[in-house]
Amino acid sequence: MQNQKEPENWKLQFFSACVVAVFLAIVLLVSSRSTTNPQPAPQLANERGLESDIPYSYLSDLFSREASEPLAPSGSSADEEGTRGDEFGTNPDLLPTFVNPLLNPTAELSAPKLHDVLTLGESFFIKWNTGAEEGPVRLKVFESAVSYCGYDQDCLSSLGAFVKNYTIGETPARSGVFEWQVGQITGQNEQLSPGKYFVRLETAEGQALGDSQSFAVVSKNEQLTLDVAVPYDPEQMPYEAEPLVFSTEGDLPYGIMWNSAPSIFYVDIFVRSQTCGSECREGSGLYQIAEAIPNGLVWGWYPGRGDIKGARIPAGDYELYIQDDHDGSIKSAARIFQLE
Repeated sequence: MQNQKEPENWKLQFFSACVVAVFLAIVLLVSSRSTTNPQPAPQLANERGLESDIPYSYLSDLFSREASEPLAPSGSSADEEGTRGDEFGTNPDLLPTFVNPLLNPTAELSAPKLHDVLTLGESFFIKWNTGAEEGPVRLKVFESAVSYCGYDQDCLSSLGAFVKNYTIGETPARSGVFEWQVGQITGQNEQLSPGKYFVRLETAEGQALGDSQSFAVVSKNEQLTLDVAVPYDPEQMPYEAEPLVFSTEGDLPYGIMWNSAPSIFYVDIFVRSQTCGSECREGSGLYQIAEAIPNGLVWGWYPGRGDIKGARIPAGDYELYIQDDHDGSIKSAARIFQLE
């Protein structure tokens, strides 16, 4: 019986190593690009880890491609069913397109604003000021790369060429307002999926004029939920599994991943000791490892750096949970892991 479990445990350890490898690849690639093509680096929302609005499944592809190779839309049936090539071959509307970067913005978008929550099917007025711009303008919505950029709009705009975008309408520039049925996409029967986005205003020729801040699109029956994916729950695995093991040695990030409602913009992350004995009753077994970080569904934790106050976290068994920064009652179930 013992021999049958060893291959499964090996797969588990390999999965954990892959999570770490993805984060290391991101850090190394971003560093190499900044060296070969120096430019002002965007200020991440939290220097303790990696945050952004791109789903975690995007990350390995995003930083292994050049700007001329945009990604396929996340969450599409092609991605889920493994038929990306066939579906793209028969439906060119699903092909991601390379877009012009926002270099010299000439338009100011006043709505939507950061933290706005728009409900699918309802009307929302997008507002802007283009100054002397004449002629028609096109409105697009872009997926927000929150897991990498946080809510830094300059950073989000610079990654616009890598993410799927959708045209939602055209109107005269001088009108300054466009009524959008939230989720509606020009020329398509399908609507946007719930998530975080920003609006881009551009000319009919494709020249980018300005971007809005990030906002959330939610369904009418959205449930305010959080659910941790990594660390995983050993009891929910299809075979007997051991908790993940994180190490405080070295200065390497460990991936923490979760799913949540799009309307949650910031989260706090905690670990609670399961082996601290009487100390737990006094609260010293609880450590906060992240505070008010953008809800990008993935974050890199450096266990060797301690909690947010720099206090060392001793070795032992811990449970990890994530909660809404604004409403502590909205939190994930705990996940057990080992720290050594």
